[in-house]
Amino acid sequence: MNPRRTVRSNTVTTPVLKFFIGLFASMGAVFLPRLTTVLFPDPSGQVTAIIWQWQYVLGAAGFCAFVGVAVMLKEWQVASRPWDTFMSALGIPAVLAGILNVNMDARQLADRAKTETQLNQALSEAAGIPIRPASPAPSSRDDRGEPGLNLAGLQGFLVVPAYASSPGPVEPQFATQVVELKYWVVLHRDAYEQRAKSKAEELKRRLAVRPPGRPEVKIEVLRFGKEFLVVEVGGARARSAATLRAIELKRDFGLQIELQEAPKGA
Repeated sequence: MNPRRTVRSNTVTTPVLKFFIGLFASMGAVFLPRLTTVLFPDPSGQVTAIIWQWQYVLGAAGFCAFVGVAVMLKEWQVASRPWDTFMSALGIPAVLAGILNVNMDARQLADRAKTETQLNQALSEAAGIPIRPASPAPSSRDDRGEPGLNLAGLQGFLVVPAYASSPGPVEPQFATQVVELKYWVVLHRDAYEQRAKSKAEELKRRLAVRPPGRPEVKIEVLRFGKEFLVVEVGGARARSAATLRAIELKRDFGLQIELQEAPKGA
């Protein structure tokens, strides 16, 4: 048995083997995450992922070779098990690859969100549905007009909020999430509560005569700052969903609909 190659039957000291172990480990950390797009493609078939750009492959190959050299120098003539060397080499490229992938996904998501916002804006303008931005947050005063303690932010920090319009299970509060603005579908707004309630009753009678096959439309009066809004039951929705719903209501009932941006947590 060559003493330069091994000290024991399960340890390796040869620098060339250390290099290839580090090279293989870094290749797994860099390339395997991209292979998941091949193993789990888009079921709709509308999106095709291109994962093997030559620039990426060449850059990743150079990076993996650098990691292999670094591992070889770090463990030069050091007796260690191949698995220990592999796990040692896997850590740094795995972290760097994860950072790069998350950064790339975040930029792509931001670009998609910007495009979706522009499309929703154009659709709303074409359909004649105005969109009002969120008003300043109402002051934290109780019903008697006395200053009160606003626990909304603390409540969102301590517990996971559940929204009426949120489908499926609620994700953990501190997980990576996509936060987007929510909007109410507003059928009427008024400065006085009683007039808003009277208008809501009138709208209920009108909404009761709905086209065949259409589900029942339920509305409620919601206080928003100094105004009272007659909105569709179901809470605030994402802008795209709210825009499509407003177009449906305007088409089916001939109503003047607008969208009101809701404050965070609504």
